[in-house]
Order: sequence, then C-alpha cells, then structure tokens
Amino acid sequence: MKRHFILSVLWIFGTAACLNGEVRLPSIFGDHMVLQQGQKLPVWGWAEPGEEVAVSIGDKTAHVTTGKDGKWRVELEPISVSGNPLEIVVKGRNELKLADVLVGDVWICSGQSNMEFGLSRAHNAATELPKADCPQIRLFLVAKKNSIQAQDDVAGKWEICTPATAARFSAVGYFFGQDIYGAFHQPIGLIGTYWGGTPAQAWTSLDGLRKDAELKGHVQAAEKLIANYPQASVVYKDKMAEYNEAKKKWDEQYGAANAAALNTWKSEAATLATEGKPAPPMPKPE
Repeated sequence: MKRHFILSVLWIFGTAACLNGEVRLPSIFGDHMVLQQGQKLPVWGWAEPGEEVAVSIGDKTAHVTTGKDGKWRVELEPISVSGNPLEIVVKGRNELKLADVLVGDVWICSGQSNMEFGLSRAHNAATELPKADCPQIRLFLVAKKNSIQAQDDVAGKWEICTPATAARFSAVGYFFGQDIYGAFHQPIGLIGTYWGGTPAQAWTSLDGLRKDAELKGHVQAAEKLIANYPQASVVYKDKMAEYNEAKKKWDEQYGAANAAALNTWKSEAATLATEGKPAPPMPKPE
C-alpha cells in the first residue's frame, strides 16, 4: 500500500502539460534523491511535442516519444537497494544529469501540526541535532501552496540529512526515518508534505470525495468555498489589514500582561506536575 500510495502522489505531481522545448523534470526528481527499491520506476517530465526522450538509471534505459501536449513518461525495471550513488541521465534535445541518487525506501510524511512540528523544537533537540549527520537519509520538504486544482509540480528539493537540514524537517518524520534506517540499514527518502490544521478532505480531490456518499457534506462545503473564492479573494487584503491593526492595538494594551500571566501559569503548572497535581486553568486573554 505504501508503494502504490507513493506512486499515486508522485503521479499527481506530474500530470500537467508544459510546452517547453527543452527536456524538463518535476522537482521531485533531483540530485541526492532516493528511488523506491523493488518496483518499477516511473520517470516523467516535459519536452517538445514529438521529441524522442531516453532515460537511463544505472544500466537500465527506457525510450519514449512525447505526446502532443509535450508530456512523456517511462517505467524502468526495478532496482535493488543500493547505498552506492547512481546517476540518472535524461536525454532529449538537451541532457539532464542527476547525481548521488540512492535506492532504498521512500516514505510520505504527511499530516497536521503534530507532523509539522520541527526537530529543532523537540525537547531533546540539543542532543539529537548534532547526531543528525546521516548521508543515507535524504529529505524533501514540499513548500506550502494553496490550490483548488491538482498541481503538476511542487517547490522543493532533495537534501542530504544533516543537523542543518533536519532541524527544519518534521521531528516525527526524522525519528521515524532513523528507526527504519537502524532496522534495515538501507537508504531512506522522506518526503515532508504537511500543514498544521488541514483536514483529511483538504488533501483529497473533489472527484475522490464524490465517490463516497457519506462524504457529501464535505463536497458541498468545498463547492461552496470554491464558488465564494473569487469574492473572498477581493476582500481578503482589506480584512487582513483590519485584523493586523486590531491585533497591534491589542498587543499594545494587553500583550505584555497576557504574556506575564502565561509565564506565571506555566511555572505553577510545572511545579504542580512534579507533585502529581493537575495544572490550574490557563488564564484567558482579554
């Protein structure tokens, strides 16, 4: 299920046309990436319509001719686990080379704020971050972007796991990757695609939601939001400016007192916790 899910997510990333004369790959393909071992490897991109494209990974090669929309896609035969760097070469009228490519297991790290919570904020970050020098673990963080329609590409790049790159990655994802690597000692690719507070239906297409009658309410709510989106976009800047002005006044009048009350509450709660007692009610801001 994991592997089919990864293929589905990656296929979504590559479903729109781009009439660009040169061969181009979506950002999910890049230097330092990890390929999924033990299954056929899909590689796709864009080029001139009717252009011949050849894709090579190690000793495996596939050829394809782009369609009228400029899109192309090949599937190469499975590759066994390899911690030794491989090179991906894509040749059309131009040539692309991706270096330092490993083969292991690729995992999607998705969810809300619990998954988004960064390693730098973990309670043991001071001891764990210096140990995050893990060249066999690779990280890809998908940049946040709102869109009603599925996108053909994402902003992001593969990076080797280091204290610096791990610090801004999901703590849950990082520790999961460390556990899996410790158990199997093979390359691990972690794709971080998370957004605090997002419900499951926000990650699912309307067509997908419509297939289940019990999700009718979510479909209707989404259709209403989409219909209202143009009007809401027009007034958004003014509403946001009003909010920021009101927040500024609140900070000036109540901010310092509220922060002091919260600090006092935290101290009292910590003391009571050591005594096995429940924390007092959190102070409510004005």
